Amino acid sequence: MEFPNDENGSVLQSMQDAGMDLNREYNVEFWHVFKEETSAQEMERRVSALGIQTEVFDNSELDESDLFDDDEDGDDDGESFEGDDEEMELNEGFDVLCIVPMIPTHAGITEMEQKLGKIAESCGGEADGWGVLNADESEE
Repeated sequence: MEFPNDENGSVLQSMQDAGMDLNREYNVEFWHVFKEETSAQEMERRVSALGIQTEVFDNSELDESDLFDDDEDGDDDGESFEGDDEEMELNEGFDVLCIVPMIPTHAGITEMEQKLGKIAESCGGEADGWGVLNADESEE
């Protein structure tokens, strides 16, 4: 299967190359970052009203070792939040996780990412990526 030459296409290509069957449903996780708890809770309220499973995480309560496996290439993708001339470190702010059961097509992922991203922005946050972190659980 061919994918567009963009970030979502690259992720989908990597998933396919890893042997994932992209014709079946997975729990796709869309992450959003916020500086303020009330903003994160507002996004959670709005997205939950759409029937999408959500959860808010207080980053000050998270242990970095629980979030990231040892990364062989040494990058720190997703470990900071940039916006409004400030950078928020990993243990600051709040994350909103939105879990959407779906077949991971480029169009479907892009559409959902944009839809949730607009909600996040209207609540004072921003999108922070997506993924299928535990594909085996989707099979149960």
